[in-house]
Amino acid sequence: MHDFSTLAAVVDSPIDLSLQQWHRLYERALASRADLLLELGRGYGNSTVVLTEAAHRLGIRVVSLDADDEPRFEGVTWPKLRKVVGDDWRRRLAAYRGDAREFMPPPCERCFMFWDVHGVDVARHVLDRLIPGLPAGSTVVVHDVNSADEAAAQPHPDGYGFRWNGLLSPFPELPLIGAWLAERGLLWEQDTGMLAFRV
Repeated sequence: MHDFSTLAAVVDSPIDLSLQQWHRLYERALASRADLLLELGRGYGNSTVVLTEAAHRLGIRVVSLDADDEPRFEGVTWPKLRKVVGDDWRRRLAAYRGDAREFMPPPCERCFMFWDVHGVDVARHVLDRLIPGLPAGSTVVVHDVNSADEAAAQPHPDGYGFRWNGLLSPFPELPLIGAWLAERGLLWEQDTGMLAFRV
């Protein structure tokens, strides 16, 4: 395992994922006992790096999807990162560009999904089609869902205009996710700017 402080400095986008979140996401991925790690939303690659590190530890693979017109991970982060981790590190990572509304994950026995793409239309697809297609026991972690204390400590440039059950988010999918969880009676947990649940 590579040092996360070093890797986070290479990615150099702490506003997207704090170092504390790197560690918590890694811990959650390992604890899920998944045979596939799925990433929706890549950006500069904070979560991509965390999940790929977890994939090496677990001996599995990461499937990453991002719709960004400017491939920031490929064009900005990877040329720097490969000097630290080496080319062989990428053998666990399959990184694609595409629309999450048209995506269905490959077959697996148990999935761990990190959800960091935004928008109501995307959320409806993820909630209505993608998550119901995951195997039972799969774990979903939604980024950018904060407690009031977390939001006060880490102001977001767009504010925290969306609320559900005492939680806050800058993005409009939170109330949809909350209603979906409540309708199904699913247990959930929030910490370090993330909402986690098992399906």
